Amino acid sequence: MPYAILRIEKLKQSQIQRALQHNHRERIPLNSNPDLLSRNHYYGTPNEALNRIEILKEQTQEATGRKVRRDANVAVEVLLTASPSFFVFRKNMKTEKFAEQAIAWVKAEFGAHRILSMALHRDERTPHLHIFLLPEVEEKLNCKAFIGGHRDRLSRLQDRFSKAMAPLGLKRGNPKRGVHHTTIREWYAQRLNDDKTLQRLKRKLGAALRENEQAKEYIKLLEKRIAEYEARLGGPRELY
Repeated sequence: MPYAILRIEKLKQSQIQRALQHNHRERIPLNSNPDLLSRNHYYGTPNEALNRIEILKEQTQEATGRKVRRDANVAVEVLLTASPSFFVFRKNMKTEKFAEQAIAWVKAEFGAHRILSMALHRDERTPHLHIFLLPEVEEKLNCKAFIGGHRDRLSRLQDRFSKAMAPLGLKRGNPKRGVHHTTIREWYAQRLNDDKTLQRLKRKLGAALRENEQAKEYIKLLEKRIAEYEARLGGPRELY
């Protein structure tokens, strides 16, 4: 059974712009298929998301009397996807069902009013959702309170997300303590590396097949020459 996959990451101000540009395809990643870009779906714009973050920072400063630190976490990015095998058959229908179910879960879990932007990517090998959230708690910026400081918080999020996606035939990954769960950046880096490896293997296979075809042609030529000489000598003969 394929897995439901959730990754969550806190973002600082310096990381926001680049991440939004990636999600909304203002920056095209190397593993994007240009022919499939038109099949992506977006909610909101990078500028709208940035404006809402700035408004909340100002509200926080007014409420606390302190300026928000430059290195403070100002947004939360959630990546939602599933094992590649889940999307293989009846791909379009499954992608739409997955997105619908995953977005409903995010709204129920974090609040629809906290969604800054969403992007459904279909131009990469495995469809996935990026959702940016505003870590607003009591009308102030508070990423720690929003995500929660308890060490089991992320594990419980994984539990609830997997349960919500179970009707689609997805299950929870290994919940064992001590297992390293990749970050969104690590997940992307691994997929980019896997894609490069796949392309390299395909090139090697192509070269091997071409060499095999050349070998087949050479074998045919040799067989033809052998037949010609056997005919001259009155038919096939065994060597003694």
